[in-house]
Amino acid sequence: MNKINIVLMVLLPVCLIASGCSFSRSSKSFSRSSKSISKSASSPSRWLSRSSHRDQINEENASKSFQDETAALTVLYARSGGTSQNFLRELSEVSHRHGIVDWENNLQTFTAIGIGLKSGGVSKKSIKTLSFLQGDNIFDHYSQILSGYNLSKNIS
Repeated sequence: MNKINIVLMVLLPVCLIASGCSFSRSSKSFSRSSKSISKSASSPSRWLSRSSHRDQINEENASKSFQDETAALTVLYARSGGTSQNFLRELSEVSHRHGIVDWENNLQTFTAIGIGLKSGGVSKKSIKTLSFLQGDNIFDHYSQILSGYNLSKNIS
C-alpha cells in the first residue's frame, strides 16, 4: 500500500463523517424551514376562511337591515296610509340603498312586508284591502307576504 491509499483510507471516513454531520444539520434546518413554509402556506387558507365568514356575516347583516327597513316602511304605510305608487317608489329606494336590484323577485322583500303588516297591527283579513299594497307585483307574492306575517311575533 502506498501513501496515497493510506491517506485516502484515513481521509475518506473522516470526510464521510464530516459530510454526514453537515448533512444532518442541514436536514434539521431543512425540516424547520419546511414546517415554517407549511405554516405560511396554510395561513392564507385560514385567512380566506375567516374572510369568507366575515363576508357572510356582513351579507347577513345587510340582508337583515334591508328586511328591517322594508318592514318599518310597511308599518309606516299601514298606520298612515298612502298610495301604492308612493309605497313602491319608497320600497325601490330602500332596495337600492341595500344594493338589491330586483326587489320585485326577491322573496325577502315580501316576507319583510308581511312582518311589517303584523307589526303595524294589520289583521290578516284586511291585508288585501290596503290601498298601498294594490301595486302590480305585490299580490303576485301574497303567499310570501302571509308567510312573513305568520313569522312575525310582534304586534305593536
